[in-house]
Amino acid sequence: MAEASAGLSNRIRDDALVLVSELVTNAVQYGSPDIELRVRVVPPEIVVSVTDAGDELPDPPEVQDLLANSGRGLRIVNALATHWGVIENDPPPGKSVWFDLIDV
Repeated sequence: MAEASAGLSNRIRDDALVLVSELVTNAVQYGSPDIELRVRVVPPEIVVSVTDAGDELPDPPEVQDLLANSGRGLRIVNALATHWGVIENDPPPGKSVWFDLIDV
């Protein structure tokens, strides 16, 4: 991903790496194989999606338990990403969790 994001600022690249780590970790822990990472960079924007075959959708950040030992990943995504969301696969099962960052 570092090569693909060469035209972006260090801040955006660093934020993207954190967010990719969160989404891939969630897909491994809570999703199902196969897991696919897609990255599209068109400066000043980077768009990333992580797709897995699991049918369980992530809880929105506002309903996550702040005192839990885990489950803060989407709060981080919500805080750092310009936009993000979840798209269910059609046909099921599966979903893609995506984010974009715009370097302004």
